[in-house]
Amino acid sequence: MNERLDKLRQNMKKEGIDVYYFNTTDNHMSEYVAEYFKTIRYFSGFTGSLASMLVSLDDAHIFVDGRYHIQADKQCLQNEIKVVKLGSKGALSVEEFIKTYYADKTIGLDGKRASINFVNGIKNKIISKDIYSDIIEDRAALSKSLLFKLEDEYTGKSRKEKLDELRYILNGKSHIINNLESIAYLLNLRADDILYTPVFYAYMVIDKEDVYFFIDKERLSAELLDELYADGIIIRDYETYYDFLKKIKNRTIILDDNKVNYETKLSLKKNKLIYTSSPVDLMKSIKNETEINMSKKAH
Repeated sequence: MNERLDKLRQNMKKEGIDVYYFNTTDNHMSEYVAEYFKTIRYFSGFTGSLASMLVSLDDAHIFVDGRYHIQADKQCLQNEIKVVKLGSKGALSVEEFIKTYYADKTIGLDGKRASINFVNGIKNKIISKDIYSDIIEDRAALSKSLLFKLEDEYTGKSRKEKLDELRYILNGKSHIINNLESIAYLLNLRADDILYTPVFYAYMVIDKEDVYFFIDKERLSAELLDELYADGIIIRDYETYYDFLKKIKNRTIILDDNKVNYETKLSLKKNKLIYTSSPVDLMKSIKNETEINMSKKAH
């Protein structure tokens, strides 16, 4: 395990990074993630669902809540990683720890896996770069399973109705969504990218006229492709998302800074950004009659 951290520190030195930040999320700020994104487990041995980690050139700290105090001791101390037990007396959050011990240091992180809100709260010089993927051996692949439709008889509202409602709420503004549950809800689609969580890795960009859906096209059946096109949804490859954002300019864009990653913000420098909760959260929270009945049946 120390060899893995040694390799990481070599990359840190090459990039001029003093401290590198990890978390257990993915590019979409999910708590539960696909195997591909379990990088803290690779570098620390910790297998819990939620943690943060700071690796400096001299030491490493992992931050865990009360669910994982004992587990982190067992899994991380043997790898010479110090455990910060959040909720215990004197324990500092990651942000407080950086402010206290690394105030003048350059912080490195993967901007695709850190929220806008988190990075904005750090006053250090930030280098947004993935310096760990080339170290990880035998990394699990992302799911390529086909998406499937959740029929209107279960949702009570069609995909087109939801998108029209969202456009009405946006009132001419654009909206970018990273959150996987929100995308699955809006499109009435499901998949099995994350164990026990029927979502799929994708992004959405919604503006006054168009809806862009960033997904690996091979995961959509011909029938589903036809349905999406009929509803006015433009399909783009998942990997082209950030290049697409860099071409957007002079728009007013709504972003949920807790659920949208920092790299998205960096790609939208030519636009006016409004940080607020996604209107999709409110749409999801108000259940229609079909959703209420289905919830009762499920329970």
